[in-house]
Amino acid sequence: MFLAEKLASLLVKKEETSSKPRADLIENLKNNRNSLMAAGFFHDVGHGPFSHVLDFILESQFNVSHESLATEIVKKFEQELEADSIPVNQVNNIITKKAKYPFLWEIINGPLDVDKVDYVLRDSYHVGLRYSFDLDHFFDQVLVLGGEEDLEKCQLGMANSSQAIACVELFLLLWKNMYTLVYLAESSRIAEKMLEKAILVAIKNNSEIVDEIKDLEKYIDLDETKLTNLLIKSEGFSKNVCERIFKKLDLYICAFNKNIHEFNLQNQNFLEELWKQNNEDNISDKISQKLSEDVSSEPYSVICDIIRTKTPKEIYVNERDKEGEPVEIKQKSKVISALSEPEVTLKIYIQPEVIKTNKMWTTEKTIKTKIQKLIDNW
Repeated sequence: MFLAEKLASLLVKKEETSSKPRADLIENLKNNRNSLMAAGFFHDVGHGPFSHVLDFILESQFNVSHESLATEIVKKFEQELEADSIPVNQVNNIITKKAKYPFLWEIINGPLDVDKVDYVLRDSYHVGLRYSFDLDHFFDQVLVLGGEEDLEKCQLGMANSSQAIACVELFLLLWKNMYTLVYLAESSRIAEKMLEKAILVAIKNNSEIVDEIKDLEKYIDLDETKLTNLLIKSEGFSKNVCERIFKKLDLYICAFNKNIHEFNLQNQNFLEELWKQNNEDNISDKISQKLSEDVSSEPYSVICDIIRTKTPKEIYVNERDKEGEPVEIKQKSKVISALSEPEVTLKIYIQPEVIKTNKMWTTEKTIKTKIQKLIDNW
């Protein structure tokens, strides 16, 4: 919220002091300043307990996203927002990237948005990683690219300078490292996937959990303690997982960790699914269920986790190529170009007791053979 207002105000100031100020752009940013602040405040309010753990469940089981839930929650504050002359529709259009002018929603959810800046600097501080990053200098390099003749084609980008490129390189390295060192740290990731599967199983066996998620009022009140208690109440696998995580610290063991390209990827059906955007969780869940069937009657005794590394979205600089198209910053930086290459890793997490009683699950060769067979028959 604070950073959204800070960046919007800075962009206005830049325009007002430029040699060719764009009057329509200045007016647009000023008129939408409060809407941007509200969107910054509300944009993540649709996340449920344990944050991103519920994302796959919401989409696969209930056909909703945390963004769409956020817009429904925003509507509940229509009276308060309208009283401050903040149009609810505009706030929601910014959250869902449907605002008429892309540079508005890119401030909140773009290639280098204030949300990324906020969580990287905040989270790195709280986990003890003392990153040094000059936020004011970074914001000084941000521009609205495009001409005044068509604001609908204007987008957020960076100045075409070595300073701007260096700022982006530094920030993206910090952002990438936070995923490697913190967000995807092995123990944390295993616990998240265990919890995700516990919720999936509980949804099939406990209508109360379904009601808590489907009913917006109940969803708003659903916190981590309440969800955990519902999982324990569900008994069986879901209760067992909660006890493993919160009482015994008895997590699954990572028994396999390989790049996806170490497999023979000739099956076109599998490849099509693999390269669909944000489809890793669907594939992982199918493999998890198939592998678990080979082990025991208990669901998800084996969990597959396909992780696609985070790569920066397209970032443009204030320059046009010979065809008049904006130039991507990765064309000017080997560092950013390298960071833009995605990697896909496949990991297998297994219950410790399965490994103790079934030695075949201790060898990577056996696990790889089983996964390869599933890929071939996809």
